[in-house]
Amino acid sequence: MIKNFLSLHDFSVYQFSKILDLIHYVKNHPKHFKKSLENKTLAMIFQKPSFQTRISLELAMQQLGCKANYLGSLDIQNFNGEIPYDARKNLENMVDGIIVKSFPHKNVTAFAKACTLPVFNSSTDLFYPCRALADIFTLKEKNLSLSNITIACIGYGNNVCHSLLFASAKAGIKVVLATPPGYEPSPEVVHQAEEDGKETEFSLCITTDPLEAVKRADVLYFTGIYQEKQKEIEEEISSSYRLSSDLLAKSRPNTLIMNEGATCLEKNFSLKALDPSQLLISEQAENLLHTQKFIMLLLLERKWIKKTKIQKS
Repeated sequence: MIKNFLSLHDFSVYQFSKILDLIHYVKNHPKHFKKSLENKTLAMIFQKPSFQTRISLELAMQQLGCKANYLGSLDIQNFNGEIPYDARKNLENMVDGIIVKSFPHKNVTAFAKACTLPVFNSSTDLFYPCRALADIFTLKEKNLSLSNITIACIGYGNNVCHSLLFASAKAGIKVVLATPPGYEPSPEVVHQAEEDGKETEFSLCITTDPLEAVKRADVLYFTGIYQEKQKEIEEEISSSYRLSSDLLAKSRPNTLIMNEGATCLEKNFSLKALDPSQLLISEQAENLLHTQKFIMLLLLERKWIKKTKIQKS
């Protein structure tokens, strides 16, 4: 069985497909799981603050009967080396699992190596797996045939983009990625995604032209950039990779719109220009909650999972 939830690359194509079905089950049977994690406690170790992530995780725990123990950056004196070793000595005797939100991905892998507790990667600067998983589930909920759609991922080759590539590869979704020059995704991640996609209909095209990318897309997905790097990018370059009237004019009618939660709108653009049925942003937010509930159940309450035969393959 799967011990940790670190990256979508760790799952097989079969597992990924089954997981989407299980998220649907968790979402539609909330009463069945409301005491599933009763008397369990999860440590939430956040190197970086996050409104949506924290509230959705804590709400997910409440709905499963689980307790949250939040540790922010001020509670952690040496996140790079001290905490993973302390986790083995101390946290293992206090909590049942660890959720980590970190800048360097190595901090999450250090936790996974240092202790026997299950580790949940909430997000790092390399991957944001629960976000991408929730988003692909959102598309499946729309009764779309995942292997027949194309996503135009527009913005920066960041952690969301990386996880979205893995998720798309597992689901067989075609991706056209438009990034500013110098902000392409990690070559290693691209290679891994292409390897993952050999079993599916996945294909990937990378360009710097967002207007070209949107022409053949069924879904427009906008990724942001870390705030501390925003000043490095000229505003006129950044704005050309945001949702705008120009991009919509080049896209297909009724194209679905998604984003990672960062600001994706060009300054003078209003969402009123869109048909409400095109926007999936509220569905994304809700499904992040249900996806995180599923991940907690996957790591901490395996009895019902075992019946579904989710095994390493």
